[in-house]
Amino acid sequence: MQGNTPQESFEGLSIDISRYTNNFKKQKNSRIQQNKKSACKVYF
Repeated sequence: MQGNTPQESFEGLSIDISRYTNNFKKQKNSRIQQNKKSACKVYF
């Protein structure tokens, strides 16, 4: 998951949030496309 180790957290090292947020838009678009492919055809 690329977060801090327990020792790093204990020592107060902050987490680099950009490692998690850099690809949010790309991931969101990917999930939307995947959801459209598997949508129930009865109601749409």
